[in-house]
Amino acid sequence: MFQDRFYQTQQGEVFEQSQCMQHEHVLANCFSSILINFGYSTADPGRRIWTRNNKTVIVCLADDFNICGADLSTSPGKWFDADTVVITDNLITCDTQYTVLRVPVSYFGVFGYTPALQNFTPSHRFHLSVNRLDSQRQLILFELIAQSGGLDAVQRQDLVNFNARDAHESNNTVQDLQQNFTKHWRPLAEYYTGVYNQHWDAVLNSLPLLTHSLAIEQAGLAAYLNLVVETYAGNTTITFSEKIFRALVTPAPWAVFAALSAVQHLVDLEFDVMSDIVDHSYDRYVQDDWPGRNKMANYISTSLSNYHRIQQIDAAVLAARCKQAAEHNQQRLAALRAQWPGDFALWLPGVIAQLE
Repeated sequence: MFQDRFYQTQQGEVFEQSQCMQHEHVLANCFSSILINFGYSTADPGRRIWTRNNKTVIVCLADDFNICGADLSTSPGKWFDADTVVITDNLITCDTQYTVLRVPVSYFGVFGYTPALQNFTPSHRFHLSVNRLDSQRQLILFELIAQSGGLDAVQRQDLVNFNARDAHESNNTVQDLQQNFTKHWRPLAEYYTGVYNQHWDAVLNSLPLLTHSLAIEQAGLAAYLNLVVETYAGNTTITFSEKIFRALVTPAPWAVFAALSAVQHLVDLEFDVMSDIVDHSYDRYVQDDWPGRNKMANYISTSLSNYHRIQQIDAAVLAARCKQAAEHNQQRLAALRAQWPGDFALWLPGVIAQLE
């Protein structure tokens, strides 16, 4: 079912042009080599958690580092003990008893590229592409459907790929996908059956939910607003992946579901987030305690308001503004990419001193 190139996300333009995954692997391997030479060892299949005597070193890029054994029952500043060093590209926004060594922000330059397609010709409301199944994404999908008046409305108006693929399960048949979807929904069912049950059968029987035959790059230029869903959306660690950088370099409006103040951090990094035409107020919305949906509901309602406003902008003016932002962001990432080797060379000695 997923052999078609459309579903081979690692072959997408952002990966092929930027080579971001190769850069990530090289950097992670570099730290592995350093740690091995310092006498650290790991039993972690992902080679992220390293130990030597009473000291722990975590190397986590792109993913939220709290997935590496954090004690989530306590405050973020106490997720790990004082003998833990975290090497990451995440930004943590609180003080910590453990040491966080953040790579220079110029590392984000590895995501830089110039898309081949540049013609923004919107014909649909939203573009939403989801290739990883989890409960958070399910809630966003159901909230979009509920606020749109049902699945039929979404299928008519939006460019959606929600494929219900689970990397840990079988994905060969529609029945497999339905089982995957049900598995991830089960922990939420007692909270939301009465909220979304009127949409359940329609969604389940439509899996994999695919409303178009466009490549992701084409779809991104054919909708008034790209709904970018990052994997992590907490309140204290800001993480970025290729998803947001693809949106930044594409001449089209976007809104991102991500960590608290993620958009503001992009502004701080000197990216153009088109805040003059896109209301990013959702960026200040605190993530609910699991399994809350308030942040998702706010994100969708704000996106609906954004769509109605953006649709009213003169087509030529809108296209010119999007092109301006995309070109600025392409240039910004190119500048960061050029800075990265020198920044890394200056930063690394301080890291080594922490690991010895």
